[in-house]
Amino acid sequence: MAGAVGCATQTAAPPPPAGFISESCPTNKALVYLYRVRRWHPDGHGITMCVNDVPVVALHGREYCPLFLDPGFVSFSHKCNYGPYGMLTGIMADLQLQLQAGKTYYVAYRFWINPFTHSKPEMDLVDEATGTNEMSICTMKKPL
Repeated sequence: MAGAVGCATQTAAPPPPAGFISESCPTNKALVYLYRVRRWHPDGHGITMCVNDVPVVALHGREYCPLFLDPGFVSFSHKCNYGPYGMLTGIMADLQLQLQAGKTYYVAYRFWINPFTHSKPEMDLVDEATGTNEMSICTMKKPL
């Protein structure tokens, strides 16, 4: 009896293109580009970024995510591990903004190592030129 022989190889999805791709902002929403340029090893599953304490995206270095948010007061934060051996998880507030409908914002997540002080990750609101320049080496990531 002859059996069927075949190959079940699956083609891997192509990686997203590197480089910043501009989105258009709807008139009733605010567009926020949340990005992380610096890599940090070991990075694991990335750093979970939150909007109003709700996880929206996990970013590795050189990734960005366009977020279409309702206008109004918004708090940006990230999940962090603390305590003995990083066993506890919490949310560290980084930046608060009053978003306006139809406007675009660029928020950079930065983590700087300083041997003389305790390092604190932070998010900074940057201008369009800085944001688009820094995201030019990044890959777009979709929200959770």
